[in-house]
Amino acid sequence: MNKFTRELLLFIEDLEDGLVNFATTPYGKLRINSIPKSTYYNALSRLEKKKLIVKSKVGRQNKYQLTEKGRVIIKGPLKGKKKLDGNSTIIIFDVPEQKSKERGILRRYLIKEGYTMLQKSVFISPFEISEDLKSLISELKIRQYTSAISGTVMYNF
Repeated sequence: MNKFTRELLLFIEDLEDGLVNFATTPYGKLRINSIPKSTYYNALSRLEKKKLIVKSKVGRQNKYQLTEKGRVIIKGPLKGKKKLDGNSTIIIFDVPEQKSKERGILRRYLIKEGYTMLQKSVFISPFEISEDLKSLISELKIRQYTSAISGTVMYNF
């Protein structure tokens, strides 16, 4: 996620009632921080397609609100609860190609939360599995493709 899109998500999150057409000037006439209005609406459209925000009508205007998935994505790095047994948490997933967007969301989330990528579908962390991660996996509907292992890292040389 680029910096602009992340800032837009954070802006929507900060507004308690959601974002209502923040720019009502004629199309293409508004520039905020030298960024054309169309860029904002294109970003909002992409975020809606990824189900990170939801759009609803308020009278004649559109209202944008963050979804739970959007909230999980923009949260800062988790101050994870370190496992006391000395074991690591290993997340392994094999998400089919039809759910490539969900697979990408999971990868980005794991990296953001401090997991280390061992392979494209294998991540390791010294922290316990968070409730946010469990919720994300359920919300993305990829539970049957995802496994977690707790254990000591084995070295093969």
